[in-house]
Amino acid sequence: MDWPFAWLLTYRGVDCQLWSFVYSKCMEAELCSELAKIFVDELKKHRCFGHAPS
Repeated sequence: MDWPFAWLLTYRGVDCQLWSFVYSKCMEAELCSELAKIFVDELKKHRCFGHAPS
């Protein structure tokens, strides 16, 4: 389940609903959520980060 994390970091589109959906799936997976915690500063650079479910 590591592809969602890579996708989150590389997606440059404007569909924040899609980005938020993948983000939520990432948070459900242990490895992906741990990676997200480590790279949270990189994820915050995405325009959709503020729209991601908490």
